[in-house]
Amino acid sequence: MKLNLINVVIDYFGLKADIKPVSDSRFRLITKEVYSDGLVRWLLTWGSDAKVLYPEKLVKRMADETEKMFHQYHTPFDQKR
Repeated sequence: MKLNLINVVIDYFGLKADIKPVSDSRFRLITKEVYSDGLVRWLLTWGSDAKVLYPEKLVKRMADETEKMFHQYHTPFDQKR
């Protein structure tokens, strides 16, 4: 995750969040958060500033949702109906 998200991560996961620096501009969050639609939507809020690495089930769900979003905006208008 990009460093600019550190405050929102702490707001969401609390002060005891397991946050590890990866570089000067990125960090890694390790959590046992319950997989839910709410978590997926929250992660999508941050666009390319956040990336799920694990578990595979959540990575796939994020990929599926972003693909749906891509097609939502890259399909000609007359084909969306």
